[in-house]
Amino acid sequence: MSRVLLVDDDPTILRLLAKIVSSRGWEALLARSGPEALSRMDRADVVVTDFSMPGMDGLELLGAIRERDDALPVILVTGHCSERLFELATNAGAYRCLAKPFELAQLTDAIACAFAAARSGRRSWPAREVPGEPPRGRAAGTR
Repeated sequence: MSRVLLVDDDPTILRLLAKIVSSRGWEALLARSGPEALSRMDRADVVVTDFSMPGMDGLELLGAIRERDDALPVILVTGHCSERLFELATNAGAYRCLAKPFELAQLTDAIACAFAAARSGRRSWPAREVPGEPPRGRAAGTR
């Protein structure tokens, strides 16, 4: 079974994401902080992390994951999407950056594509157009 590591400091959001992931037949692994996510990442096929978290934010978590595994797809979710954050996330090796709020299909499609990329053994992601300010609900980095 494909496993998604979900990282968010808000337990309500974490439960909601877990229901979405489970409804697709994927196993949800939960972490409420960056350090907790790092301790569980070895069991994950894909990581979905919030950007804004106390202590270690999503971008710092992405960097720590890349130090250990350069092929694990990481999807960064943020309500504070900007061109600069998108650029930082992409340069740090994020698979996707989704701006909140987004459609559930955008999240599940991004996860499904990340599973496919991981299965193919890809170690880098194709370059994506850097948006100025993605429209609310649109996945940054997608066409």
